[in-house]
Amino acid sequence: MRLDSYTELRLDSEASLALDSGAIYIDSRDDGQSGIEVRTAFGTATDIGTQFEVRVEQEMLDVKVREGLVSLTRDDDEYQITQGITLSVNADGNVSTVAITPYDPAWSWTQEIAPVFAIEGQTVLVFLDWVSSETGLSIEFLSSEAEQLAATTILHGSIVGLTPAQAPAVILPSARLSVSVEPGAMVVREFEADGEGLE
Repeated sequence: MRLDSYTELRLDSEASLALDSGAIYIDSRDDGQSGIEVRTAFGTATDIGTQFEVRVEQEMLDVKVREGLVSLTRDDDEYQITQGITLSVNADGNVSTVAITPYDPAWSWTQEIAPVFAIEGQTVLVFLDWVSSETGLSIEFLSSEAEQLAATTILHGSIVGLTPAQAPAVILPSARLSVSVEPGAMVVREFEADGEGLE
C-alpha cells in the first residue's frame, strides 16, 4: 500500500479503508489474499489480486487498474474494471472509461515511494522481474546469451536512493549487460566486445 501526497484516509480493518481525498496504490498480487476494499463517497473499489490506484480529487473518482481486476460498486450498480482501464465517476454520477498502459507516467509517483528491493544475493533476472513489476515495462532480451547472463549473475550491494526506473542502468553493467528503454519495454543486451552497449 502506497499513499500519494495530501492523502486522507481511515483504516477500518486490515482489508477495508475509507479514502476521503488523495490517492492510494495497492499491490496485492503476492500477499495470498484479495478483496481489499477502498470506500469513497463515489463508490467502493474491491480488488481481485491486482495492482491498482484509487484517487479522489476535485469531486472526481478515478480507479486505475494496472494489473488484474477491480470491482467498483455504486448504489445498485457494479462495474468490473480490467487491466489497462481507468474508470472515472464525477460528482453528477457520470461514469466514463479510458485506456491506460501499465507504464503510463500517471503511475510514476508509485516508484518514488516503492520499497527498496534488496539485491544482495539475487540474480539479475529476479531484479529485472521486480523492475518490470514496478515500472510496468516488459523485459526483452536481445539474445539468449544476455538472458543467460541475467539468470546466472548474482548481485551484491544496494540500490538505496535509486528508483526502479533508474536502477537497471546502474546495476546491469556489473553483469556485462546494458539496457535501453523503448515504448513499453526495457531491452537488455550484452556489452559489445569493444565495450560499447551502455545506453
